[in-house]
Amino acid sequence: MYRFKRALAVLVIGLIISGCSPRRVIRTDHRVFTGYAAKVVGSAVFVGDRPKEDAERTDMFLGNTLHRYIKMDYDPEPEEQPAQSEITATMKIFGKKVVRKAIYRKDAGVVLLPENYEGSPPLPPVPVLPPKPDPEPFQFAHLNPEEREAIDKVVDSAFKNTLNLKRTRAVLILQDGKIVAERYAPTYDKDSKLLSWSMAKSFLNAIVGILIYQGKLN
Repeated sequence: MYRFKRALAVLVIGLIISGCSPRRVIRTDHRVFTGYAAKVVGSAVFVGDRPKEDAERTDMFLGNTLHRYIKMDYDPEPEEQPAQSEITATMKIFGKKVVRKAIYRKDAGVVLLPENYEGSPPLPPVPVLPPKPDPEPFQFAHLNPEEREAIDKVVDSAFKNTLNLKRTRAVLILQDGKIVAERYAPTYDKDSKLLSWSMAKSFLNAIVGILIYQGKLN
């Protein structure tokens, strides 16, 4: 207990010296987390076609308890399958109220709006995309019993929810273009749409490189 109090005192003193009050740090954290909820939950519900109750229960959790103070609203509701909807995340805690909004548009995804934005945002037109060709089915790799047992242990560990911190949705392992392992959490399957997170950076970088090579981007 003494070490904890000492560490807390050092943290508070450091914040004061740096000119940043603990209240301001907490308030900033609330704004960031509320914006995160509006964007991530909105994407899971409208793009991923997930039940809003399930998305609100699991996708807002980041190892802390702030998600308990967030209320989500959708206008119109996802059950109406709207072409556009406003997603609002509201947090009320310590006498403070933080509101962040995001906009969903069909075929364009969810965009988080700047804080205190009023009115309808100027959004670019939704691009008309060509129909996607049916993908060729993947083949499964043939493993001996020892290899299969080792792979299964690795996949098991990915879904083992230690201390309720893991949120593994899917695991897919490929080798030489063949599936070595494939497993999904309950309510998910191969057709589920998931947030790509940092994987999107690799795709975006590749697309930018191609456009520069083609002379379409300077």
